[in-house]
Amino acid sequence: MNRSPFVLPQVYISTLEAVLGLDLTSKHAGRSKDRNWKELVAGVAELSKGLTIDRVQTQSGVYLSTPIARRAYMLYYMTTNLFKLWPAFRELSLAGFFEQGNRPLTHLDLGGGPGTAVWSFVLWLELEGPKQEGLQQESFNFILTDLLRSNLEDARQFQIELAKRIPEAKGLFESLDLSDLTALKAFGARHGKFKLLTMMNALNELDEAKDEELIRILFELLEDEGALIIIEPSSREISRRALRFRDRVIAAGGSIFAPCTHNNNCPALTKEGDWCHTEIQWERPLFINAIDDEIGTLRLSLKDTYSTIRKRAGNIRDSFPSEAEVSARIVSELFDEKGRYRAFFCSDRGREEFILNKREESPSNRQFGETRRYDLVQIESFEPRPHDVKLAPGSTVNIVLTSSGARIVDK
Repeated sequence: MNRSPFVLPQVYISTLEAVLGLDLTSKHAGRSKDRNWKELVAGVAELSKGLTIDRVQTQSGVYLSTPIARRAYMLYYMTTNLFKLWPAFRELSLAGFFEQGNRPLTHLDLGGGPGTAVWSFVLWLELEGPKQEGLQQESFNFILTDLLRSNLEDARQFQIELAKRIPEAKGLFESLDLSDLTALKAFGARHGKFKLLTMMNALNELDEAKDEELIRILFELLEDEGALIIIEPSSREISRRALRFRDRVIAAGGSIFAPCTHNNNCPALTKEGDWCHTEIQWERPLFINAIDDEIGTLRLSLKDTYSTIRKRAGNIRDSFPSEAEVSARIVSELFDEKGRYRAFFCSDRGREEFILNKREESPSNRQFGETRRYDLVQIESFEPRPHDVKLAPGSTVNIVLTSSGARIVDK
């Protein structure tokens, strides 16, 4: 089974080193007495406090008001957020989304900060894009927007260095207040429609009361066959805010392509204590390890809540024709208990707990015991009960896509 963790591309590390003036690849990366390093690590510590404790300061944008804070964000948070979009890109690729023909693939990133989502997409296209042909400038362009001009200048500097390694990584940078919906609508009138829209860690900073109007404008910015990817932190409060936005998209006539396998209202919102997030496995770089050791953070895996939204009907399950009764996401960890496995699945049936007694494990259902959070599975032959769903020896459980967006290559 393809469970390889994401590994940070060397081209990204080299670019980050050039922008920040640091050595991030040697065995002693991050452990020197270099003043620049120490300032940036202290900056990461302050950011960590602001992003987890002082949400008022975070939402006002003050936390990125100094050069040290912005450089610290690029070092740590841009790096730890980079792979969070890759599962969504991989899933869209399965549906042929990136097969452009002669039309340019246009990408708009809203509230992009130093450009995390743009660089993530550029790197994905270069390393995993269709036919592995890499980027072609005439077939790809982006616009990166942010409220702070200082963020845009940092993004420009990163782009200059990245373009030395990937020459096609070029686009436009424009100041835009995402909370000003009149300005956002005017932006669309100037620039037209885009194939891909991304909003990363931006929705939680916007007024939820304006969601319906925001969705209408986002749909106006989106090509008919386009996609909008929303990425938000995995904390319960922010995740539930993103899930409410998801439901409003459906009410407005949009379609959820992934991670959900249905277009019903989110069952995680039924109970106040529930929320929904993925967990991505990565090979933690030495310099992230060093920062974690110094300030007490820990990024052994990468977690987020995401939605890939389409204007037209279509769902990730359509990429896997099957006679299975249910296509579902695993929305919890797998609980490996004495005598049984259990996990929560989300499908058009709702959010349900599935149970498999180990004594009833069989060749057809054994993959249940190999599942991880956000794997996509297909299930046949099960027994609904009042409080759970029982799998039997004759049940079939097939993992068709891992939480990383990778197809299963062996069974």
